Amino acid sequence: MKGSEEANSYTIDINKKKYTFYCTDGEQHVLKLQKKLTEIIDTLAVQEPGHILSNYAMKIALLLADEIVREETCRLKQEKEVDETIRPMIYELDTVLGGES
Repeated sequence: MKGSEEANSYTIDINKKKYTFYCTDGEQHVLKLQKKLTEIIDTLAVQEPGHILSNYAMKIALLLADEIVREETCRLKQEKEVDETIRPMIYELDTVLGGES
């Protein structure tokens, strides 16, 4: 959830079951989440027919956790690259501006 934003209640339908939760990211985000979960379940159903939803739930949780970790790793790497690029520029700018004072 995001800071002080208001969380709204949403219900999504996955495999003919309704799940209600609160989210601050809005309806579009929830619809994308529902679509992603449905895609994952459909893919798993083809790969392993006959398995029950609880098995899917664990696999989905693992897949989503993996995706989150990958995104966070990528974000941290990008932030580090930006910091390494900007830090020398700031130093040069401080040097130039300090020399004109």
